[in-house]
Amino acid sequence: MEAIQHVKLLIHGEWQSSSGTFAVKNPYDQTTLAHVADGTAADATAAVDAAAQAFGRWKKSAPEERRGILLAWADLIKDRKDALANLLCREQGKVLWQAEAEILHGASLVERAAEESVRIHGMTLARHDDQVRNFILKQAVGVVAAITPWNFPAASVLVKCASAIAAGCTVVLKPSEETPLLALELAALAMEANLPPGVLNVIPCLNPTAVGQVLTNDPRVSLLSFTGSSAVGKGLAASCAPTLKRLSLELGGNAPFLVFDDADIDAACDAAMGARFFNSGQICVGANRFLVHQSVEQAFVDGMVARAKKLVAGNGLEQGVGLGPLINDKAVSNLNRLVEDAVAQGAQLHLGGVGNGEGLCYQATILSQVTQNMAVAGDEVFGPVVCIYRFQSDEEAIAMANNTRAGLAGYVFTGNQKRLWSVAEELECGMVGANTSNIFAPELAFGGLKESGMGREGGLDCLSDYLILKNLSLGL
Repeated sequence: MEAIQHVKLLIHGEWQSSSGTFAVKNPYDQTTLAHVADGTAADATAAVDAAAQAFGRWKKSAPEERRGILLAWADLIKDRKDALANLLCREQGKVLWQAEAEILHGASLVERAAEESVRIHGMTLARHDDQVRNFILKQAVGVVAAITPWNFPAASVLVKCASAIAAGCTVVLKPSEETPLLALELAALAMEANLPPGVLNVIPCLNPTAVGQVLTNDPRVSLLSFTGSSAVGKGLAASCAPTLKRLSLELGGNAPFLVFDDADIDAACDAAMGARFFNSGQICVGANRFLVHQSVEQAFVDGMVARAKKLVAGNGLEQGVGLGPLINDKAVSNLNRLVEDAVAQGAQLHLGGVGNGEGLCYQATILSQVTQNMAVAGDEVFGPVVCIYRFQSDEEAIAMANNTRAGLAGYVFTGNQKRLWSVAEELECGMVGANTSNIFAPELAFGGLKESGMGREGGLDCLSDYLILKNLSLGL
């Protein structure tokens, strides 16, 4: 196990202390991993200063230079995969194989951004005047403030920072107070890849309010990219309104998982295991509401119970563990509240329903006969709890699926191709898994509709949020 090396702020390429520190703990055993510099408003301002200064040069850098640095960064991430995954597991709690998968996926996102950096194309327009030629230029938006969550502390940092850097922007990163260590290690690898000083600055902090106010109020910050809850995203958007910053928001979900009467139940159950239990259910695109046709409900319940009871909750570093701990006490309490409310209102508990008392772990839980008037129907369930609802017709299923202000992801399982297409098109969400729960790929953009945010991350257009269009009319 490698010692944790980077616990300071990164400003203009230098590791700097702050006026205080805060403890970062392992969610499994609550041991302190490190004490990290606690960034202040003054530190955040210094980081914006550095990013604004560096932007003058970086926006003019050759795309080949940006590509080379980003590919070198991705190579370093892959080379240090084992150590980074170990740290991710200790800091966030994710099971080790899932941590390794996240590190490699994050590296692939950096590689995607690197390759797109040399494909930033403008446009020459058809002429309407012999004396004027019209062009459209694409240019970097400016300084980017990136605020990232704890549940995917590698992928979320890398997709935002790599895309911004590839477009020619500079970045001030505020990682989650729960998981700053991995962000600092990734930033150190970027420096090792010869990223110039000031292009990437990192300000961890325990209380994000003061740092957040700097990032939302400073007019030199041109874009705010945030991943987190819808409530916090709305607050940040309001704070950005006075300076009319561009926004890229990836917010909460309440994903439906529809199982029709002609679905392959075994395939649906297998897919549901990943859609619900990956990262112990702490995933924004996780299936929150399992909408199952009444004729196959019992078969689906039986299939899920048989699979879920094999999951062992415990230390993610230990072999055989399938569910790591939840992130903190508040997460456990919230999950208990939702499950207890559902059972009190008539939901049937088939499995689990309680934490196992060890390291904030929560047992895999299966509930059926869940109804839309229960609290669990409207809240984003961030934990290993399967909530099964019953429907009778296609129309009812689609209405139930869309009965939410969230619109991030959705899943549909059916043996009828016409129904598959029809339901996929009717679901009000940004991403749909049709007879699969595997909706992640570097070439696919990530984002949602309604109150699940605006903008897209990753994919073929991964740089679009970080570029502006400028018209150029050239008189002859």
